[in-house]
Amino acid sequence: MRPHPPKEHAAGPPLSGRWLPSGWAAPLLCAAVLRGLWLMSAAGGSFRGDEPAYVALGRTWSELGAYTGQWPPLHPMLIAACVSLFGDAGETAARVVLTLLSVWSCGWLMALASRAHSERAGRCAGWIAALYLPLLPFAHVLLSEGLTIALLTPACTLLLGVAIGELKGHRATAALTVAGAAVGLACLTKEASLFWLVTLTLWGAWALGLPARGG
Repeated sequence: MRPHPPKEHAAGPPLSGRWLPSGWAAPLLCAAVLRGLWLMSAAGGSFRGDEPAYVALGRTWSELGAYTGQWPPLHPMLIAACVSLFGDAGETAARVVLTLLSVWSCGWLMALASRAHSERAGRCAGWIAALYLPLLPFAHVLLSEGLTIALLTPACTLLLGVAIGELKGHRATAALTVAGAAVGLACLTKEASLFWLVTLTLWGAWALGLPARGG
């Protein structure tokens, strides 16, 4: 009688080997529906905080072809691109993009929690992100935080994958490269992301030096 095969894979293939882990579709769909409904209910609503300034920067960039602001340019660039492509509907288009990026961030938050603990934790994180109503009104607001979070969540997830040894060798190098690019773009979106650039540089130097030290 042949021995039974080992059971270390009984829980299914690793997170990195599947396109969409079991139980992820429902919270992501819920997040998309709730944010979409809120976007439609708030269409044409009043601006909040720095939103008018960002919209003005984006419209000016679209009209003049040059950036005239002092804030990091990536978020005004997004608004300018939407205004250039869709004209008067450009602001609405930018809100749709930010709403989709909010759902994207939910997915990466699930991946981050799954790598940090378990897929069950990832599903819980997804439902919390999808149903946490105080965050819904900000999913489509034209502020830089939404785009920044959409860039930093995948960077953190990739860094954690290297830290726990799930991504090794060339995959680890590629993950650190993508994470670095994401953090760099985040720095072009919000100044506070510079902290993450320093952290990524130190972390990357440490992680890539592990093989040379025999770690």
